[in-house]
Amino acid sequence: MYSLKLFRYELRKMVLTQKGWIVLLLCLAANLALVWVLPEQKDNRIKLSQKQYDVYLEQLIGPATLEKEAFIIAEKERFDAVLNKYGVMTAHYQAGEITHDELMDFIREYEEAKVKSSAIGIFHEKVSEFSELKEYLNLRPPEYFYEYGWKSVFTFYGYPNVFLLLIALFVASQVFGNEYASGMANILRVTKQGRAPLFLSKMAVSIAVLAAAGFLATLSEILVMSGKGWLRTPDVPLYSVSSFAGIPLEISVFGGLAQIWFFRCAGVLLFCLLIAGLSVLLKNPIFTFFTGLGIILVPYLLDMNTPYWFTGFVSGREVVSRYTYGQGAAYWVVPLLSLCVYSAAAFTAAYAVFGAPRQKKK
Repeated sequence: MYSLKLFRYELRKMVLTQKGWIVLLLCLAANLALVWVLPEQKDNRIKLSQKQYDVYLEQLIGPATLEKEAFIIAEKERFDAVLNKYGVMTAHYQAGEITHDELMDFIREYEEAKVKSSAIGIFHEKVSEFSELKEYLNLRPPEYFYEYGWKSVFTFYGYPNVFLLLIALFVASQVFGNEYASGMANILRVTKQGRAPLFLSKMAVSIAVLAAAGFLATLSEILVMSGKGWLRTPDVPLYSVSSFAGIPLEISVFGGLAQIWFFRCAGVLLFCLLIAGLSVLLKNPIFTFFTGLGIILVPYLLDMNTPYWFTGFVSGREVVSRYTYGQGAAYWVVPLLSLCVYSAAAFTAAYAVFGAPRQKKK
């Protein structure tokens, strides 16, 4: 039923004859440019106290402990006490109760406290985040580390990849839509290879082209992010990053990223199958393209970024963020099955229209 020769022909037609390579190249280049220009999501307070932040990070880096927590809290309280004395000390000076030299000594102490308070405040917030995990006694301790590279990575993957979705829309809307637009669909279906073999070959080409685009996009993202130094310390627990604070999913930051890559790939491929199926039912490539665009945009614009629909699932981070302790794989298996149902329904309906064998007349 399935013909490799037919697959190669359809692949060549999609990529070369229909100029698919231009769309692929433009979308992949735009995706690469977006990763390239994405700034590091660094806390603004670090810019004000980089030296002090580096000193504290060197002192605290590694697994969180009660001793580190006590030190951070004590430092924060000490600096807050100095900062809160400013009004009192200036009032004492104006009342003549302290000398000018004493005031200047306090001002120097105050300025130092203001800078160091910004740095220690960052770690103090991490103490609050880590405290949410204390009830989960079997979890590996979270770690203090320079998280802003990974935070930038997860910010990028917190949104659906527009360029991969556009590739999916182009490929899936064209693969059957052009045959109907040119009037060739009915002619092709009466040929020897024109029903099930052609249908399966076109679906396989759609998946193959999109899988290749997804691989190239992910590879380019890895290279750029690695070059920026964002993928260091890949074995730190995922919940050490503020983006996943309080989520007791015991995997590393790289493990979380690998899951997001899987969710994005699976979501985009299933979306491609859905749109390819709709292209058979709608019989118009332009109408199919804009229908697919609506499927992406409407839930996103209505803030319905649920993992049970393509937009939320493709973003990846939305899926991981819904994990609850002891849930197992249900946090991503159930949404994935939901997407499979949508795509399978479109695939089945399209096969019934385009690929089902002709019934012989009695």
